[in-house]
Amino acid sequence: MNGKPPGVAIVVPFLDHLGGTEGLATSLARRFVAEEIPVLMMTCVHLRERNAPRRKTPDGVEVIRIPVLQRSALLDLTWTVPGGIALALKRKRFQAMIAYHLPTAGVLASVTSQITGRPFAAVTQGSGPTGDVTALNALPWSRRRVKRINQAGFVAAINGLIEQELIDTGVRKELIRRVPSACDIHQFKPPTEDQRSAARERFGVGPNQIAIVVTGRLHPDKSLPTLFSAAAGMNDNDRIRLLLTGEGPERPA
Repeated sequence: MNGKPPGVAIVVPFLDHLGGTEGLATSLARRFVAEEIPVLMMTCVHLRERNAPRRKTPDGVEVIRIPVLQRSALLDLTWTVPGGIALALKRKRFQAMIAYHLPTAGVLASVTSQITGRPFAAVTQGSGPTGDVTALNALPWSRRRVKRINQAGFVAAINGLIEQELIDTGVRKELIRRVPSACDIHQFKPPTEDQRSAARERFGVGPNQIAIVVTGRLHPDKSLPTLFSAAAGMNDNDRIRLLLTGEGPERPA
């Protein structure tokens, strides 16, 4: 290793899309760089979006982008296979892998691990109808995918609901580690009363109103109409002030 710390490969689908998982992967890469740990990122990009603007990644991080046809079982052929080969060719750059999204990135990391002998961890990011386990079970060869995931060093679950979903779908319980989502308490902390008052004035929230703030991707997956219906159905709903921030396909609506 020539005195250098061991490198890490981060595997995440569609890194250049706006979303929490992609942002988390980029933040993790930035943290590794700050610790002087080499980082290699593996992702995929739709053929129709290959010339679109790309997410800014930390200096010194190499990003391998594999063109894919669409979000489907074809990812097995158009991303998993060439992605695994690309990582295998760069095996000297990393000693371990972190894969975000079980059905695709987790399988890719498992294939690469089998070729290179490098261990990997799989990180889940969601539960329920739009979560990792639901997506895994909806894809072809789901049982084989679970067997691949069971080759991980560990599988991170951010809460108990995801942990139970993993167990129910066949992931070995002893592999699962509860790792809640982190928050930078130096950047995000309770405001002072002056800051609260200034924010309420800035966004037009009256002194007797309740502000509900939604931050995230403006996407059908978030089911924002459910929130709107709930707020509209509340007694004295004039006291409710909804504030939304984010980007996504539902922003024009």
